[in-house]
Amino acid sequence: MATSYPRRDAASGIWTLSDITSNIINYGTWPISGSGVRGLVCGGKNPSISDVIDYFTISTTGDAADFGNLVTAGRLGSGLSSFTRGAYAGHITPSTVDVIEYVEVMTTGNASDFGNLSTSRAECSSASNNTRGLFISGGSNVVDYVTIATAGNAIDFGDAVASQSAAAASGSPTRAVSAGGGSSPGYNAIEFFEYSSLGNTTDFGDLTTGSHGAGNCSNFKRAVYAGGATPSTLTNVIGTWTLAATGDAVDFGDLSTATGAMAHGNVGSLTRGVYCGGVTPGLVNVIHYLTLESAGGSADFGDLTEARSQSACLSNGHGGIEAFYPRP
Repeated sequence: MATSYPRRDAASGIWTLSDITSNIINYGTWPISGSGVRGLVCGGKNPSISDVIDYFTISTTGDAADFGNLVTAGRLGSGLSSFTRGAYAGHITPSTVDVIEYVEVMTTGNASDFGNLSTSRAECSSASNNTRGLFISGGSNVVDYVTIATAGNAIDFGDAVASQSAAAASGSPTRAVSAGGGSSPGYNAIEFFEYSSLGNTTDFGDLTTGSHGAGNCSNFKRAVYAGGATPSTLTNVIGTWTLAATGDAVDFGDLSTATGAMAHGNVGSLTRGVYCGGVTPGLVNVIHYLTLESAGGSADFGDLTEARSQSACLSNGHGGIEAFYPRP
């Protein structure tokens, strides 16, 4: 017998007042359908520094469309999001800045000023749940956090184990996980933080191959880490791990093309991971996706409005906020 209740990734169905009330109290969210989950691609290198923001709907395939523009053109930034608001920070303009900008994800338009990081830096990794966002490392071991709904300056959260750049992060509703980064030969550690507790990072495990500039995304159960650069070459390797546990990554499959300079150029929903732009080794405008619950390779999604690398991505349906289980 088919179920009539709604799911987080498909909000059609019968929502009672008690369903909605419970969802708001327990998860701080309003029902959102799969068609409402957007991915945004912010800034980057095209080959000059870009201020372009693209967007697409993750549940479909097709080319990205224009969303608006950043306050200041930047590359090597990092993005995170709640259901409604996305924040972008830690970028080069061409100098390294401490600026945080934000957009309302379900509208289109230009970014606005949010506040400042505790220090100027670029190439942070970032992750969030629906309330709190973390900007991790980026040439230092500093970890900052923001409350996404409230504009203001970032606050010190703790420290990462190492001063990594171009790492990639993802998360569950309770945990932020950062992996890889650094320069040759590429850091292979996976580290994690609990959003609810200020403090330093904890060891999670290791990647299958140390790399930097990879893309990482997740649903609320699984993180998938793809591409990047090793000491000798770009890689097409995709690794995965379960967010609720700790342990080393295992093989997932391969990207259709070995791709680097994609750190933060990735978004996810309950079902899909999407990887945007990068270098192969020339700049590309390709968007490709994979199904997070099915190990395998990636497939073509569409194209960005311009070829670019070193972009920052965010979505309003990523693993850190996809925590709702339908009632039986």
